[in-house]
Amino acid sequence: TSGFVSVGDLAGLGDETARADAAPYGGSQPSIVRSVLAALPPLDSFTFVDIGCGKGRPLLVASEFPFRDIVGVELSAPLAQTAQRHADVIAERFPQRPPIRVVVEDARRFVVPAGNLVLFLYNPFGDEAVSGVAESVEAALAQQQRTVFVVYYNPVFGHRFDACSQLHRHFAATLPYAAEELGYGPDAEDPVVVWQAGVALVPGSDAADARFEIVDPRYRVRLVPA
Repeated sequence: TSGFVSVGDLAGLGDETARADAAPYGGSQPSIVRSVLAALPPLDSFTFVDIGCGKGRPLLVASEFPFRDIVGVELSAPLAQTAQRHADVIAERFPQRPPIRVVVEDARRFVVPAGNLVLFLYNPFGDEAVSGVAESVEAALAQQQRTVFVVYYNPVFGHRFDACSQLHRHFAATLPYAAEELGYGPDAEDPVVVWQAGVALVPGSDAADARFEIVDPRYRVRLVPA
């Protein structure tokens, strides 16, 4: 699941709008994904959805947790096929883990599944698509009583979720890479923000109201204490 794939090398991105809004592929740090998921409430009633799942690294980490279901959504068919191959390997090695399935679909049109949800994004695309995902989350909350957590890793366009009236900050922190991951990413730490909404809210962290400081308008944000 490592490596870098530029937007120009990503196949199957559909129309020009989707291609213009796409981000290159790079893997998130497993230790950071693992730390954030471990800090959430019991997950056995939740579905994990990775929007823009790429080669599937967060899906594999999520399978370590007792999710009801795990879904990856990816617009690039070759990346989705790679993610599904990785998921099949995990299913064979660890048959007791929750199932992983990957769908080839535009995130702007993806209908979130019913029930409690953990929605994960690792800066997969630009402002327009993130806005569409935020609108989908709001629509899903309006249609059904449920609990939703939005986990946004490197939340460059996190203001879109801040603007959702039903979502509230639960967690915001800049987390360090595990020692064995140093050198396998562009930095030594990454920001993550978690929003929550629904019928079973839990207390947020004191630093959850950190503000966004854009380092690169497309690729990098910094969290600054409020």
